[in-house]
Amino acid sequence: MAKRKLVSDQSTQDDTLVDLGSVQKQIDDLWLHYGDRIKYVGGGILAVVVAYFAYQNFYAGPRQQEALKQMFIAEQKFAQDSFQVALNGNGVEFTGFKDIASQYSSTPAGNLAHYYAGVCNLNLGNFDEAVKYLDDYDGEGKLGCIMKHGALGDAYSEKEMYDKALSQYEKAVDEGDDEVLTPYYMKKLAMLNLYDKINKPAEAKKIYKSIKDKYPKSIESQECDKNIARLEAKGF
Repeated sequence: MAKRKLVSDQSTQDDTLVDLGSVQKQIDDLWLHYGDRIKYVGGGILAVVVAYFAYQNFYAGPRQQEALKQMFIAEQKFAQDSFQVALNGNGVEFTGFKDIASQYSSTPAGNLAHYYAGVCNLNLGNFDEAVKYLDDYDGEGKLGCIMKHGALGDAYSEKEMYDKALSQYEKAVDEGDDEVLTPYYMKKLAMLNLYDKINKPAEAKKIYKSIKDKYPKSIESQECDKNIARLEAKGF
């Protein structure tokens, strides 16, 4: 996860200043292209448009900046595996992911805090809380969706809810083709199929072969031949 640079108070203020000229230009451009339709339907549409731009520039933007500032130290603690502190903060320097997710839920940073809070709880053994936060995380883009479903797979595995874990790992694999994350969760999916309570060795063998064929340069591919040989020795 890329680290964000901590900004000074002055630069933060500069970042959150509203460019009124830019807002007005957006409204002017909208009127230029859709003015006839707006006049035909009614001036109420323009009021909605103005309200939208005002919300984005005067409220949502500054809250996003504040959430990012709050997350900076929490992300550092997370990278150091200090999951308890990253989740709850220290009450002095910074707010943890739990409060950021609650207080800034309408911002992209607040949304991401749900993922962080879920993974923190997963590492702390709070599996029900992990599922709750990860469910609330709106995975954005291919990587976000892969990480969400993969972490949910881990949480359900820990809860011994293996059918749900399989489903989440399958979703992580199906979400997109990523050279690092996809073979990683394919391996977890294969291992779970080999678990005695699932017991689908033929499916596991198929997955190992797929890792080897599709991601030959991946770390996970290095042990595929050994795992396939073991399964074939057992008649699969």
